[in-house]
Amino acid sequence: MIKKGHKDIAIIEGAINFDSTKMRREGYLKAFNNYNIKLNKNLVLNGNFTVKSGYEKANELIEMNEQFSAIFAFNDEMATGAIKAITEHGLKVPEDISILGFDGNEIGRFITPSITTIKRPIGEMARIATDLLLRLLNNEQDITTKKIYIESELELGNSIKDLN
Repeated sequence: MIKKGHKDIAIIEGAINFDSTKMRREGYLKAFNNYNIKLNKNLVLNGNFTVKSGYEKANELIEMNEQFSAIFAFNDEMATGAIKAITEHGLKVPEDISILGFDGNEIGRFITPSITTIKRPIGEMARIATDLLLRLLNNEQDITTKKIYIESELELGNSIKDLN
């Protein structure tokens, strides 16, 4: 979104106690810092990863009369709810408000407009988890907590307007 010219970006985060929420927050804060974008804390709301919370939080954002051109929802379900709220307010995605989701879930491809999303490589995640499980079962590895970071990729939909 930033590369498409968006600077006033609202954020609908996930549940505050989830590691995925913390990691995604670190990601957008780093991006904002890298592009010298000032975060408007009024535009950061906590959802709970459901369509309903995306809908409710997008309604809150629209009704608070803060300036923003885009919403980054921490998953595609909340992005879907946000699209519904935006359209119910007589606005259009992406013409009036752009949307970026996260996860690359199937839901994002079956709504209009399709959601531009940060896609997690589920197949690669499953392969790594299976490999670790087999190593544990074969006593090849101790049982320890292990954090593994896997690159995500941008899956283009039609939900982001180019402001450049």
